[in-house]
Amino acid sequence: MRKSLFVLVLAIALASCALAQSGAGLGSISGLVQDASGAAVPGATVVVTNESKGVRRDLETTGQGQFTAPALIPDSGYKVTVSKPGFSNYEATNITVAVGQNVDLHRRIVRFHDLKTQSGVMAASIEIDSPADRAGLKRGDVIVGFGGQPVAGSDDLQRLLTGDQVGKKSDVAIIRGTERIVYEIVPASRPAPRS
Repeated sequence: MRKSLFVLVLAIALASCALAQSGAGLGSISGLVQDASGAAVPGATVVVTNESKGVRRDLETTGQGQFTAPALIPDSGYKVTVSKPGFSNYEATNITVAVGQNVDLHRRIVRFHDLKTQSGVMAASIEIDSPADRAGLKRGDVIVGFGGQPVAGSDDLQRLLTGDQVGKKSDVAIIRGTERIVYEIVPASRPAPRS
């Protein structure tokens, strides 16, 4: 009997060129590969492709089961395939890397809400029926906190969205207009399709 792989995939794109790994208008797809028990799967082969853009990234998960495909062209139609001997293959299709951005917050909003950060991550798009959609996030919301920790940029958000968060309720703090709203969100992984 083959074991199942579970993958938590994050598609993040940035319009800011302030990050070393992502240039202006480029993004990344990152993920965490785990077995059914939640243990990290190191050494798995990960292939990220987008046929319409001619993109292919061949990767291997780290000792902690993580991978990142940097410098991706924002578009829909990305596919992530994960394989490792002894496990059933995993495939996630039609992943969208949409242009979002790290944004600076107006200092009055920072002071009024007593925020611990002066910037956040703007949601450029919300996938229908995703954990963010079910929680109530909307396009244009600026994420400023996750799990009680400040989020100043996409690196913070990526660091906080570890495999340990999958299936567990967490608070996500956002700025919508001038209002600060806290939603409860349950991050989820995409299970491997059954064949």
